[in-house]
Amino acid sequence: MILSEFVASANDISDESESAQTITRFLNDGIAKVNAECKANFPFVDFTLLDAEIPLPETWVRVMLLPFAAGRIKTKDSSQFEYSDLYAEFIDGLASFKMNYKIPDEYKDTTGMV
Repeated sequence: MILSEFVASANDISDESESAQTITRFLNDGIAKVNAECKANFPFVDFTLLDAEIPLPETWVRVMLLPFAAGRIKTKDSSQFEYSDLYAEFIDGLASFKMNYKIPDEYKDTTGMV
């Protein structure tokens, strides 16, 4: 999925109209959480490159990162029930990702490994 599609989808899910810069910041926060949980090093996305491909398979972008970004958007307007549901969806997606997705060697974080 490319960044412009992600931005449009996150806005659609949240029923808001946040900027690409804001949504990309939330996307990168989600990627950071995936990296930390999965010992990965997926690269972050630059909001100025709207045609850039997000560095995870589209299924996982839709299952994890879109709910996370939409949750962050809803957190901004204090919609607790909405963001709680979206974050729960992210957590479920992340658990499935950890169980079912083999991190490609190029994205494995080997720092600190013995």
